[in-house]
Amino acid sequence: MALADIANVAEIIGVILVVVTLIFLTLQIQQNTRALKATTTQNVMNGETAMMSVLVEHADVWDKIQSGAPLTPGGRNPQSHRTFQSIHD
Repeated sequence: MALADIANVAEIIGVILVVVTLIFLTLQIQQNTRALKATTTQNVMNGETAMMSVLVEHADVWDKIQSGAPLTPGGRNPQSHRTFQSIHD
């Protein structure tokens, strides 16, 4: 086998390894994208759950907002007034 033949075989092996590496990286990027989407979905659901919890905890304030009644700072929880006033505005 001549030196040129060995160089040609080495080049073919190099090209094959580059293609395999690109395929591997493509699969890794796809897996990472799926993981990021799942994490984002989980974070959105956690936020929605927290918001629903606040709405349930302060249902009386939410009823006032829905009926158009004015919100007053007094009451059992001044924080709920500020929270829902910011949502309503």
